[in-house]
Amino acid sequence: MSIRNRTYLSQFIPVARGLQQYLGDMYEVILHDVSEPNASIVFIAGDLTHRTVGDPLTNVVIEEMKRHGDDAQDMIGYLSELPDGRHFKSSTVFLRDESGILRGCLCINMDISPYQSAIDLLSRAVSTMKPQNPEIFTRNITEVVDTIVTEQFRQTPVSPEDMTKTQRIAFISELERKGVFEVKGSVERVAQLLGISVFTVYSYLKEVQKD
Repeated sequence: MSIRNRTYLSQFIPVARGLQQYLGDMYEVILHDVSEPNASIVFIAGDLTHRTVGDPLTNVVIEEMKRHGDDAQDMIGYLSELPDGRHFKSSTVFLRDESGILRGCLCINMDISPYQSAIDLLSRAVSTMKPQNPEIFTRNITEVVDTIVTEQFRQTPVSPEDMTKTQRIAFISELERKGVFEVKGSVERVAQLLGISVFTVYSYLKEVQKD
């Protein structure tokens, strides 16, 4: 984390702590430094996702930043799900300095699982907007990359070994659009999952970025 980011984000730590204390145990509030996607969490209050300081950004935040950069749009009331089946209502608010540079984001997760049996009565309280892809909570950035790549495999009509060069380039293009290659070590992981060399991935990526 840069000194400037550390200074800027430190002012939000009391806000995050107080917000979680006010909302209660069914909520988790996380402060991220977006300049460090592999280890973005600088503060966390609550323990819904079992993450800690130094854990990475989620795929949803990475994709939004890739699409819009410093103009990333706040995401309010979307549906998230943990591997154990629990459902969250989540919101992400992006934090910018006085120059408009994106420095971090404040994320709030609410565990709505206890309300599932009474969802009709509480529909207004737990109404959700589901993102294009489910948000992945993990303590390992490789899992985030794997999830995005796996989802792209599902949307591709042929297996990796049967892809033509054109199909592989299109596949790499989609991963680039979703921000996968913003993550350190992602090229090597994508090469492994596709069964091709790192050099080939870089070659395809160069073609994609040239266009």
